[in-house]
Parts: sequence; C-alpha cells; structure tokens
Amino acid sequence: TFTAGNPAFSNSKIPDFGVSDVDPLQFRGDNTPAGFAEVPEADLDKLNVTPAATQIFGMAVTQKLRNALQQAQLGNACVGKESLACMPSLSSAQIASIFTGKITSWRQFKLPAGGNLFDNTSAANKPGSDRLHICRRTCGSGTGAQLTVKFLGYPCNSVASAPVTDTGATPESIDTAQVHAMSSSGTVSECLTELDKGVDTIGTSFSNTYGVRWAVGAQGAELNNTNTSDWRFVKIDGIEPTLDKVARGKYKDWVELTFQTNKSHPPTCGRI
Repeated sequence: TFTAGNPAFSNSKIPDFGVSDVDPLQFRGDNTPAGFAEVPEADLDKLNVTPAATQIFGMAVTQKLRNALQQAQLGNACVGKESLACMPSLSSAQIASIFTGKITSWRQFKLPAGGNLFDNTSAANKPGSDRLHICRRTCGSGTGAQLTVKFLGYPCNSVASAPVTDTGATPESIDTAQVHAMSSSGTVSECLTELDKGVDTIGTSFSNTYGVRWAVGAQGAELNNTNTSDWRFVKIDGIEPTLDKVARGKYKDWVELTFQTNKSHPPTCGRI
C-alpha cells in the first residue's frame, strides 16, 4: 500500500526488478540521472543483466523541417507527402554534429547545387530564425543514452564528445544550438510540436518563446504513427526506421532492452 505524504505507507524499498533501454553501464557521464552517481563497472557484478527485447528509435524533426528536407533532397513533388519514398534523410555524421553542438545554424546545411537549406526553402516552411533547436531528453534517459552510444560513441569511447546540454535561457543571438532537455517522450513531442507551430499552447512542460523554429529530437519509433503531432521521422543514412530494415541489418538506431535484478536481493514476486 502506498499513500503519498503518509510516512507509514511511503517507505523506501529495495527494487526487485528494473528495465532500461540500454545496459546499466551506459549510464555514466552525461547519461547519469540527476541526483545519482554514475554506474561504475564494479556495480555490474551485483546485478543480473538479461537482454530482453529490441527497441527501435528514430530521428524526429519538426514538420516544416521535414518539408524543407523533402524539397532539398527529393523535389517539390514530395513536399508534405507521408510516404516512405518521400521520407528525407539525415546522415549519421550530421546527427553526431547536431548533438555535439558542432552545428548551430541551419545555414550550415549546404545543398549539392549550392546555397544552404535555410535560405533555399519555401516561405511556407521557413522558420523565423536559422538557429538550430534540439528537443532532447534529460540526463538519465534511456532514449538519450542510446543516441549517444549509437551516434557519438559516448560513453563507450573515452575520447568521444559528450552531447550538448540544456542551454536554458541562453539567447538565440549567441552562436550555439538551443537545447531543451525534456523529461519524457511526451514532452519532447510537445517541444517539437510547439516549435513547429510557433505556439505555446500544447502543454506546460515546454515554454515556446521563440516562434516557429526547426528542431530535431530522438524518439521511440512507435510514436506518432498516426501523424497527429507536428513532427515526423526521417531516414538515417537513407534507411527508414522500420522493423523490416532492422531485421535485415540495414537500420542502425535500435538497442536491446535489458532486465536487471540484484543478485543479493532476488525478486519476491515470482521467477523472472
């Protein structure tokens, strides 16, 4: 029995069981949850870590950015279309550059025929500023941890660059990506949708004071499958985020969920 605020029914207990998007050792450095110490290798000896199931992730972009990428990569006939054939793409190198802060402006996205993405998109899809926005998860998120592992090699590689962190109230006039750290996939969706619409009315977790902006974020590939939110997935390295492409070994952004149990405190509610 649990009763919030009643100490007699709100006692701390050792968990029997845990689930994470990536194995526990990846929760180090920037991936460490706020208020906790990072997971040292010695702690793995205390756990039974069991691979569980595949989780597919994808790179989400605001809808107007998706449309601009369609125009630049696939031509005007694809703009606004929802088919896989009209799904534009970001490369792994571009994603790594975005999430390590190497790219701060959409003018840095050069087009094969010359010019840049921001200046060469239609007025209907152009935001009010070329500043790049990121709707990422807070430190300790499995979604965020898998992104750093897959695209940055962090924290697996000791020389890998850490991802950019929340920029808070940093003004857009400063040459840095605007990073908004959100606590859940739902609030990432809110962040992306509000920046696409240029409103501050979708929810209360993100305050859009910028207007219409292009933004990117990582999300589980099962989300927004009816396109009710104003963001869309893009291909990665030309491959769409589908189970078929994962099974064929073509799509890279997937991880194996793990179950954790404490060796000295086995589950009391039955066998796992």
